[in-house]
Amino acid sequence: MVNKAAWIIKCDNCQKEYDIPESAPARLEEVYGEKRLVLEFRPECPYCNTYNSRIAISR
Repeated sequence: MVNKAAWIIKCDNCQKEYDIPESAPARLEEVYGEKRLVLEFRPECPYCNTYNSRIAISR
């Protein structure tokens, strides 16, 4: 089980940060030598409705 509260998405368009919904399927993977949370689907920014990268950043 992944603690999604420890991760956020930063919008590629408006640069605002938003939480990952608990219901969003995700898994920890090694990306560029670091552990990252990767979402199954591209998240949509609640502020500007842009679809963003599936890779979350830690808080």
